Amino acid sequence: MTSWDEVVKKYPEVNFLQSPKYGIMNTKLGCRVFEEDFGGKAWALMIVRNAKRGRYLEIPCGPLVNWNNKKLVDEIFKKIVEVARSEKCVFIRIRPQLSNTPENMNILAKMGLEKSPMHLAAEHTVMIDLNKTEDELLANMRRQTRYEVRRADKFGIKVTKSNDLAIFKEFHTVQAETAKRQNFVPPSLEVLLAEREAFGDDIVIYKALDTENKPVAYGLIIKSGVEADYYEAASTELNRKLPGAYALLWQATKDLKNEGFARFNLWGIAPAGQPNHRYAGVTTFKTGFGGDVIEFVPAHDLVISKKLNGRNYQKKAEASMSEIVIAENKEQWDGFVSSLPEANFLQSWDFYEFHLMRGKKVVRKLVLDGAKIVGAYAGVVETAKRGKYLAIAGGPLIDWGNQKIVKAVFDDIKIEGNKAGCVFVRVRPQLPLSEKSLNLMKKLGLQKAPMYLSVEYAGILDLSKSEEEILAGASQGFRRKLRKAEKNEIEITASSDEIAIEDFCKLEKLHAERQKYVAFSSDFLKKQFEAFKKGGEI
Repeated sequence: MTSWDEVVKKYPEVNFLQSPKYGIMNTKLGCRVFEEDFGGKAWALMIVRNAKRGRYLEIPCGPLVNWNNKKLVDEIFKKIVEVARSEKCVFIRIRPQLSNTPENMNILAKMGLEKSPMHLAAEHTVMIDLNKTEDELLANMRRQTRYEVRRADKFGIKVTKSNDLAIFKEFHTVQAETAKRQNFVPPSLEVLLAEREAFGDDIVIYKALDTENKPVAYGLIIKSGVEADYYEAASTELNRKLPGAYALLWQATKDLKNEGFARFNLWGIAPAGQPNHRYAGVTTFKTGFGGDVIEFVPAHDLVISKKLNGRNYQKKAEASMSEIVIAENKEQWDGFVSSLPEANFLQSWDFYEFHLMRGKKVVRKLVLDGAKIVGAYAGVVETAKRGKYLAIAGGPLIDWGNQKIVKAVFDDIKIEGNKAGCVFVRVRPQLPLSEKSLNLMKKLGLQKAPMYLSVEYAGILDLSKSEEEILAGASQGFRRKLRKAEKNEIEITASSDEIAIEDFCKLEKLHAERQKYVAFSSDFLKKQFEAFKKGGEI
């Protein structure tokens, strides 16, 4: 059998998911695992898994082979199919370390592989070249990322690392809380401990702490061959205020460089142009470190069972892709919505609690991919001269690049509208105005509304910038008026009590008379304040 060192030397693109240690980890979790070197011609670590559609053979980030040698590829797949059949698998799922190009997609298609309805390993990632000097690595960072790294020093953030049992248990506890806020399914403690046992010294957890030794951020890194992977992360509420994750990732980068690794894989990011992707929230953070954005081919399936081929396979695949359910949990809802950079309060849980206080019927639905939330929409039934309609302001919040999810959500919206006796549905999604977006609306059967639903043109202030940067970006006139306000000792207060609301209503009424618009009533605003106060958001 070919040694792992020989595999790494022959296939420099390999990572830990094809390593014998990953096989040991899966064995500890009760999976059947097979290693095959095909007589020294290729390499595949294969894991037998169970799913709703049946048992399947998984080859993550593999097999490792010369994909341009068709004869060899056919030979190794013959062996892979034999293993799958011996284990009573109905299909094989692979995600090779191939760049996502038309040529490589064509190679897979010619082999009878179909694009999988599920992902297998991060297809889009950021790869940092650790052969560069520290100065070069810093120079390649986005300016804001360099600023945050330096700011971490000023805040006195320190970074530690360990792989003892206590830190894994601590990481699991904090990641469970992170998962609730950011809406993802974390690995179990059993999985984390199996990783620790299998990888030994090749797995480590970094922890960023503030000056009072309170944890801010965590990062779990697995090392194998010439690559290290930023595989799991967690954070506390302090990470919103302090640049703990920046300090952690920079320290890990320096350490891995000094340990002689060639590259640092920051793992998953969102594909370009998909703001609702499950990795959208971390994409800006990871790409800020200046590595190369890499796109691998997506996972592909090879159906080998007669019971699961052709049309039957496609139907089952589509059926398992998504499910749309009524949302019942505020924490779960707001965790998902707050993880999307384009979302605002118009799709928040509390905004629809406010509409319930108004005596309105509301709809809140989640789009699930297994246990993972991949979309959401909330709407309120309003009344107009033409009849009742379902208004969805700032939504739906979905991956607009996924046609199946888009269709499923809009079919569900129509169903909910009909249930409520609406004669039409009005949406104003968080999509940039473009010919592409307008064409998408048209294809869905939507027409431009005669009335607006929520603000269509807005100025967005980037609060990740420093105060100095914000002021520098302001107009000269604004800065002059700001200095004048300070000179005249203008005082700014913030309040949410009833007296403040009444004062605001009186001033807005006068303003509305001058500017000729209809102001909100005092009762309307009080209900809004009450709803958001309950959620602690106003």
